[in-house]
Amino acid sequence: MRQEGDVLPSRSPLVGNLPFGGRPISSPHSTFHTTTERLAMHRRDFLTAAVAAAASSTLPALGKAAHQHQEESHSAGHATYASPREATQSEREKIAFVTATYAATGIKKPDFLAIVDVDPASATYSQVIERVPMPELDDELHHFGWNACSSCHGDPKHMRRFLVVPGLKSTRIHIIDVADPRHPKMHKVIQPEEIISKTNLTGPHTVHCLSTGEIMISMLGDAKGNLPGGFLLLDDKFKVAGRWDPDKSGMTFNYDFWYQPRKNVMVSSEWGAPNTIKDGFKPADVAAGKYGKRLNFWDWDKRRIVETVDLGDAGLIPLEVRFHHE
Repeated sequence: MRQEGDVLPSRSPLVGNLPFGGRPISSPHSTFHTTTERLAMHRRDFLTAAVAAAASSTLPALGKAAHQHQEESHSAGHATYASPREATQSEREKIAFVTATYAATGIKKPDFLAIVDVDPASATYSQVIERVPMPELDDELHHFGWNACSSCHGDPKHMRRFLVVPGLKSTRIHIIDVADPRHPKMHKVIQPEEIISKTNLTGPHTVHCLSTGEIMISMLGDAKGNLPGGFLLLDDKFKVAGRWDPDKSGMTFNYDFWYQPRKNVMVSSEWGAPNTIKDGFKPADVAAGKYGKRLNFWDWDKRRIVETVDLGDAGLIPLEVRFHHE
């Protein structure tokens, strides 16, 4: 539903990108705020993707904001890049895609994908110029990703056109067509029943594309919301292809992951089971061992864990994984 000039107001019901402690993040170039400061130590304090533009204080200067997947201008044509360095030298983004959730607000409305104008020369700069509402309630949109990215660079069969937007709570996976980045359309919704029947997994989190055109998604739990979770594969037609990992991988928890096929390595981190996080964060659950504290290093080709690093009490709940690029 198009809402021209729509700027998220102060005290918006939407849950945003917050640090621990629930303090809202704002920037001098944005009016994105949340009410999550009223939900002290709620599990929302962990979530770092919804309304990602809230933390984009460096956006006007750098043209890149952490934890959001931004669309290139029309002239870039949904480009992929051969390297991070090449990406930083490209034209700055003019459109940002931002997940927005009503989780934990008491408001019964569907989450949505907000399309934000981030072109300083535009008359609608910093405004929400379009919304793509999810078809059902209680998704809890979180991280999301592209159907194709730099892993498919140079492959004309796999173009960067679709956003893969999971619901952390619902286990629905939304495929959104952004061929027209200012007017995205819902392309397909993969229902949890299909995912569970084919993989025994729930709680989709991180989305990464693979060089094959497949899409890999980390999953927090099994069909009943218990540990350990695993990794879901979608084919390039957005059909559930099965699991990437073997059933008995040795993994205890799951959360984020990043892979580097040239080095034959993948690193995954740990959070908690869907049943642990669904009712909010409780410090006693950490002491009870219901949250992770390890990093798993995988042999990418053999799809097995080759080393696990225990970070100890000083490294509890390791979340995001990123490689340091030269």
